[in-house]
Amino acid sequence: MCRSNKILFISVLLVIITAIFLSMYVLNIYGDVIVKYPDNLFADHTSTIKIEAVPINAFGWKIPFRKSLVVFDIIEGENLVDVIQKNEEDGFIILRSKGIPGKVEISVKTKFSLFPNLVKVEIFALTG
Repeated sequence: MCRSNKILFISVLLVIITAIFLSMYVLNIYGDVIVKYPDNLFADHTSTIKIEAVPINAFGWKIPFRKSLVVFDIIEGENLVDVIQKNEEDGFIILRSKGIPGKVEISVKTKFSLFPNLVKVEIFALTG
């Protein structure tokens, strides 16, 4: 085997190993992290919160170009919030306070989780 064939063989082998590594550990969904921002709502009619399911890989990083299928279910406090936007294919929900203080509990079930996650949002009364 001549030198140029060895270099070509090693290069092709490295590309194949890198592609397998990327597909197994970087681009494969290992789970979901539920993120809410901001953490709480206030009892006014303009306070909003976004709850999102972020798919993560084996290293705990957000996976580029991937979305998680999510089912959101408001368990408690449905009369305290309005659903502004709900996109279960992209994995997020946006809620707005109706101006009533209290607690809202949302069940978040993703395609890659065994059990639903429970997200609690507290609506604080405005003081002042």
